[in-house]
Amino acid sequence: MKIGRDYATYSNIGLHVATLSYKGMSSNIRIEKTCLFCSEIFITKTTVTKYCSDNCAKRAYKKRKRQEKLQVVDAGPQPIPKEHNPLQDKEFPNIQESCQLLGMSRWTLYRMIKTNQLKAAKFGRRTIIMKSDINKLFHS
Repeated sequence: MKIGRDYATYSNIGLHVATLSYKGMSSNIRIEKTCLFCSEIFITKTTVTKYCSDNCAKRAYKKRKRQEKLQVVDAGPQPIPKEHNPLQDKEFPNIQESCQLLGMSRWTLYRMIKTNQLKAAKFGRRTIIMKSDINKLFHS
């Protein structure tokens, strides 16, 4: 079954259907389209093709990315959100979290616990330190 030249115009999307023929499973649709970058007319086999060549697609991509960057610049400086440290909210941090809060090594923290500079409690294998004890280190 072969359908001759059926010209149908879809002006709202710029499609001109050139030929349609049926040969087995593959489609032999030929569609005349206008390239969105260079405005030249080209023939494509799919309905989603927007550009006549790879070069036009690459140039359109670069133009789109450039426009996105310009929009960000035109929007002005964005306020920098303050970083929220969830460790500062913990009332009972473990050894690893206490090391991050104090900026010291694990072994230094264990030495401070051993010399009673810092109080710690053990729950099974887990060692925790009260946040108030950490704050007392700096106030004494």
